[in-house]
Amino acid sequence: PGGGESFGKAQRIELPATTTAQLQPNQSAWLRFAAISQGQLSVVLQQAPSGIEFSVRLWNREQSVIVDWKLMSAQPVTFDLATPAEYVLEIFGKNATPTPVTL
Repeated sequence: PGGGESFGKAQRIELPATTTAQLQPNQSAWLRFAAISQGQLSVVLQQAPSGIEFSVRLWNREQSVIVDWKLMSAQPVTFDLATPAEYVLEIFGKNATPTPVTL
């Protein structure tokens, strides 16, 4: 299980990827990746417990939010990546209990 516990400790992944993030109550899981070209990033929950409201947001490497929270109730959640760069994806589960979530 992965997903770092903060922006600075974000788990590095290579795209395309399927990964499991360990969500803790009132904490986010963080995933860092490099986009080698402009395009779109689609995020899909493949395995997640019911009754938890999941949201994601996208950050740039300067720790600025590029796209604020998007609910994952409508899937996939898609982000436009305007330039090749390093990005960080933050995943939050409202009312989450310690649980793995596969993205």
